[in-house]
Amino acid sequence: MINYNLLKYKFYSTVVSDILRAIEGGSYGGAFILSFCCIDYFSVPLALEQGKQKSDKNDFKLFIQKYLNETNKKYSNLHDELYAIRCSLVHSYGESDATKQIELTPHLLYGDDITDLHLTLENKKVLYINLSDFVSEIITAIEIYFYLNSTSTTLNEWSPKLYYPQNNIAVYDRNMIKNGGAVNYKSIHPMLEILESNETFDIVRSTLKSIIEKEININLKKGTPTSIVQSGMPANGGKLLK
Repeated sequence: MINYNLLKYKFYSTVVSDILRAIEGGSYGGAFILSFCCIDYFSVPLALEQGKQKSDKNDFKLFIQKYLNETNKKYSNLHDELYAIRCSLVHSYGESDATKQIELTPHLLYGDDITDLHLTLENKKVLYINLSDFVSEIITAIEIYFYLNSTSTTLNEWSPKLYYPQNNIAVYDRNMIKNGGAVNYKSIHPMLEILESNETFDIVRSTLKSIIEKEININLKKGTPTSIVQSGMPANGGKLLK
């Protein structure tokens, strides 16, 4: 039987921490791409649960419907649009056949005063995604997934498929977990300390969002260069020009 805490440690220290490091470094385009990749990774266990050996777009959409939707009900009707954006960012870093087919332009946002726009689909043509909301909701959805699937045999099949870069500290942490220790989320990344609490999923999401927004605003005050991405994205720290 797979060590549940060890799998969580591997996933957070490999996949989630890279998203947070991208945000710290001002690579907001990179953070968006890694966030969509994170959803992709979860299509693997969802495919395995259905007896499939290879995941596809339906499994990507299933994670959105089943887990992300628990963090924000707006996701329930946006799985097609989000998959199209995923194809654009991961494959072409811009417009793709997937977004052209549904005539969609994503506006990828970061900064203050834009939460109200998050997941707004304007005239079925423009979808706004706010980075701090998106990342905090993905991490919360991950927590929901692991909470609901802690005893699933699918984890045994999934764990060996995850590549796991590591250093001496990671080896130490891994051995500690193997011997019954808990996951030290703060050692993976300081922004994840809230996961060591017993707070509700809503508080986890709101706390992560606040921490991520604070980090982005610190970068913007320092004048960190932007690295964003899509047509329609304002270059003024995420504030839309009227």
